[in-house]
Amino acid sequence: MRRIAGAVLLTCLFPLVLNGQSTPTVDKFKFADAAGARYYNLINQGLVSFSCDVKVNWDTVPKVMLVPAEIAGREGLQATTLRVAQGIRTTAKVEHKYPERTPALAAAAYDPFFSWLSDVVKGFMMTWGAKGMGGPIPGEDNISAVKLDPSGYRVVLVNPGIQLLVTKDYLVTEVLTSATGQDIDEHLSFTPSPQGLLFTRAEAANKQGADWTRIQYDLDYQPVKTLQLPHNVHLIVNDNMDMRFSFENYSAERGTVVRVKALPTQ
Repeated sequence: MRRIAGAVLLTCLFPLVLNGQSTPTVDKFKFADAAGARYYNLINQGLVSFSCDVKVNWDTVPKVMLVPAEIAGREGLQATTLRVAQGIRTTAKVEHKYPERTPALAAAAYDPFFSWLSDVVKGFMMTWGAKGMGGPIPGEDNISAVKLDPSGYRVVLVNPGIQLLVTKDYLVTEVLTSATGQDIDEHLSFTPSPQGLLFTRAEAANKQGADWTRIQYDLDYQPVKTLQLPHNVHLIVNDNMDMRFSFENYSAERGTVVRVKALPTQ
């Protein structure tokens, strides 16, 4: 009798699944407005671009990366200035400047290290920018659909293979990215501030074939002309890196904010 009742129930539910009614969707315009309002948004604060010095905690740099640069002279290595520039619509640019009268042979030994360090900084800026620059909620044009989920919402992006898991009170907890031969599961944390939630932590597991890369970073913020910009960063990659660096001596450019409301498609 129970099997018959179960069969009848499945028969009743099956047309609903076919019609897509088992996963109701939400108006993406209303969702983006309500969810986006919860987060600190540098773009809405008028940020155009910024630049700053990168200060490395040398005791935390992986030893393997300091050879042979350190052999050429640690004093010149640590006296080299590193500066990053970031715009709201551009990728980060990192430049380094060696002390005056640095020998050509020493500079040649330093070059690979600063190329690696520049990649670390640019990688951080890219991942932070996607969640901390304008908040983690994409604009309506970048959202394909918002579906109800037992814990809240599942946001499917226009960019294939990317989904956000969001709680009922609009807290982004997880970003799932799937591509050919690669799957990334990223867990996010945010800290309250008077102007909205600040992105302060990420834990990601990147699976490529049989290989796993686990990345974690924490950051805090500092006020720059009333803007909240990254300050201290603690980056961990597998068991190979446990490194700290900070951003100092900021210069920031602001513009006039003009908000244009997108119209829902008919």
